[in-house]
Amino acid sequence: MAQSLNILTKDFRGEVGKTIVFRQKGEKTIVARFPRPTQNKATEKQLKQRSKFQEAVLYAKTVLANPTQKAVYQANHKVKRKLMSAFNAALANYLNPPVIHQINTNEYHGAIGDKIYFTVLDDISVQSVKVALHQSGGTLIEQGEAVKEGILYVYTATATQSSITGSTLTVTVTDLPKNVTEKKLTL
Repeated sequence: MAQSLNILTKDFRGEVGKTIVFRQKGEKTIVARFPRPTQNKATEKQLKQRSKFQEAVLYAKTVLANPTQKAVYQANHKVKRKLMSAFNAALANYLNPPVIHQINTNEYHGAIGDKIYFTVLDDISVQSVKVALHQSGGTLIEQGEAVKEGILYVYTATATQSSITGSTLTVTVTDLPKNVTEKKLTL
């Protein structure tokens, strides 16, 4: 794929003789080889991805039909800078689940008021960060919602635990299109 800086091809769109294709991306003209369909049968993984992409398109169309939800995607920094449309931002948000980058338990010692910090990233917006603490035997100690403080999410302990060794911390993150990411950590 090449960029055309030629003044003669500026703003060209479409195909030329089923050989090359001109596309616009922002204010740039992109020149590419004409796409040719493959003769190979799609694999199970490809079929699954196509199905997920169809769901993403349906999600994006539904979201953009609602003015309130559309405004959320139009507020995205990439959309504002015209690097991406609101439709593509909704599509990407559906296809990319949230990511839990870090769990910091340095300030958690099993006392009420101890804090656990999380770094969570998503394309648009994280809707909830839920935390559950289980004893080593699997008994639930406590659970609740983490609260956003700046760029971090913070969970404040509400129960006392005599020994945290072997306990399991489960973090469950949900984003706008209801993608769920879960991460477990043994303390």
